[in-house]
Amino acid sequence: VLGSTSGAAGISSARPRVWAGHSGPVTSVRAFQGSLYTSSADHTLKQWNIASQSCTATYSGHTSAVNDLVINDTGTAMFSASHDFTVKEWSVDSGRCVWTYTGHTFLVLCVSLAAGGRRVLSGSADTTILEWDTVTHAQLRCYQGHEGYVWQVLVADPEGSRLYSASNDGTVRLWEVPL
Repeated sequence: VLGSTSGAAGISSARPRVWAGHSGPVTSVRAFQGSLYTSSADHTLKQWNIASQSCTATYSGHTSAVNDLVINDTGTAMFSASHDFTVKEWSVDSGRCVWTYTGHTFLVLCVSLAAGGRRVLSGSADTTILEWDTVTHAQLRCYQGHEGYVWQVLVADPEGSRLYSASNDGTVRLWEVPL
């Protein structure tokens, strides 16, 4: 039990720092250059200053729970996956949604970036993985083959030519993508 004072081996007596402010369960957390970014079932994402533990921005626009987020390498854009069947692209600086990627037919559970942030991939409860170009916003590919929800998409190389996906169909799949 983290924060316990029992002193038993393997149990920390340290008091945890707490970032509180979402009105629903927190579904993911990412760190980038002195900030934490969180997504929540309260339909929002938040940016937090790590040092002060204060919320510095709230990103609103999804109409249902936000399940996952990823930030690009430069920290200028954030992408979120939601139960509203969409992936949203956010300007970190302005806090505004700059694009909504559509195409999934059920809950979007995870989001990843490839090719230096030029491609965004999302896994869904509709059993597919969709891939979009973040410059043109065109859908590039739809990966089909899972027989259950896609919970995670892992980009295995910088170019994004190898992707692993994890599903509740009991499999991990490797997708080798022609570039």
